Amino acid sequence: KQGVEWLLETGFEDSKKAEITAATLAELMKRCLVPWDTVKECFSTSLSALPDLKMDAPHCDVMVHCLIARLLMLENFNQVVLKPMQTFVSHTENRDLGWSLMLGIVKKLKDENAQDVVRKALNMSEFISCAATAGKTTVPNARKQLQSA
Repeated sequence: KQGVEWLLETGFEDSKKAEITAATLAELMKRCLVPWDTVKECFSTSLSALPDLKMDAPHCDVMVHCLIARLLMLENFNQVVLKPMQTFVSHTENRDLGWSLMLGIVKKLKDENAQDVVRKALNMSEFISCAATAGKTTVPNARKQLQSA
């Protein structure tokens, strides 16, 4: 658990290291070396601190884009890791940032030429309902906006 916390902290505090730390975490998950619930718990802690962290590290949101995109690309992806996102966007004051995070995740997947993963994410109930909540819109409208991002 401490290793996951350290990797997340590194990625959130230094956007230049976000990609490599996200890739490292994804590889750990791919090899089933860390339980999904551990990542969910650690990610939840990091995500809840994001609004404050953005003041000191304005590009810390890049870590969320990289991490969730990398995890979504895994065959063994577990939607439990999206629960902290749903909790985050359920707070009205986080919705704009939450929508920006959802857009960033989809754009990251498109940059990786992972169109099949974009389709999978947009049809994943946990992902698209989170986007709809963040975007203050309906699920079909959120899906349409994210597809055109």
